[in-house]
Amino acid sequence: MYEDIVKALNQDIAQILKKKEAPAKTFGELSKVREKAEKSLPSDSTEQGKVLVVLHEIMGNLQFSLKNPQEAEKLYRTMVGIGAEMYRKDKQQYDILFAQTNLRMAVFYKDLINMGIVTPQPRKLNEAQQKAYDASEKFFRNAIAACLDKIKAGNRVALELQGKCMGNLMVLKGAVGEYEESIRIGEQLIKLEKAIFQVTDDAPHAIELAQWMNTLASIYSFHKDHVKALEMMEDCIYALEDKEQENPVAFGVRLASCYVNLGNARYLVPEEQKHAEEAYLTGLEKYRKLNEQTNGQFEKDEQQACSVIGSYYQRTGQKDMAMEYLERGKR
Repeated sequence: MYEDIVKALNQDIAQILKKKEAPAKTFGELSKVREKAEKSLPSDSTEQGKVLVVLHEIMGNLQFSLKNPQEAEKLYRTMVGIGAEMYRKDKQQYDILFAQTNLRMAVFYKDLINMGIVTPQPRKLNEAQQKAYDASEKFFRNAIAACLDKIKAGNRVALELQGKCMGNLMVLKGAVGEYEESIRIGEQLIKLEKAIFQVTDDAPHAIELAQWMNTLASIYSFHKDHVKALEMMEDCIYALEDKEQENPVAFGVRLASCYVNLGNARYLVPEEQKHAEEAYLTGLEKYRKLNEQTNGQFEKDEQQACSVIGSYYQRTGQKDMAMEYLERGKR
């Protein structure tokens, strides 16, 4: 009934984003589209709801890029509220949409406190950060719960959404040193991602699987599960090498990083230490070839690998080799 109006509004949004103007100007133009949507579509219609969900997410992203987190939060909250209203009307039809709004809200809080990586030193949170952390975890879990029926039924979109939530939860827990919980979530995630990859057998899912495997390997290492970290890195490399020919650069840079990480993992397992150097140098050679192919696009990565290898030679008492590679890391 309102298909033409919705189509025109979506075209307006696409054209505005295509211009790639300054965020503030883009925000103003999208605000006009929002007003048009509110006037041209009934307020209780799902057509209006869908358009407004998209608009509020994009506008929230723009406010966050403008360093206005409070304004971004208001827009995301409105987005979730619209999704919730649609979900109440028809849970079966709008469960995934509602889950997606919760996922976006969760990522906002995670990004707000820079919880994107896991390091050997767990983050200590102040009161405000703890509130954002708790909110992020809640919305990730809400997203999974909202489309649980479709997850159980094996719906691909729902399973992929579950994977994104679990991956973020693994990082969130790992970042504050809750390694056991992070590992529990991560192990479930890898099983899920492998199942999805077996069905799709495509490059994007291979890269996503490798990303989470690499992260889980790091968390194993921080938790002193060095054998499991090594096994996970080897499994990760196997998954990437199987797809490397499809995109030598995209998979090559990940493989180079994985081989350097494999060297770190081997060094921490006594019976594998003698094979650490081989892994390091394999990773470095991959970076070298990639830089030849891409006119030095990954020079910083290659330098960082040299620094890691130099540190390895320092630890093993090979002073001349250490000096050579540490110098190469500074160039």
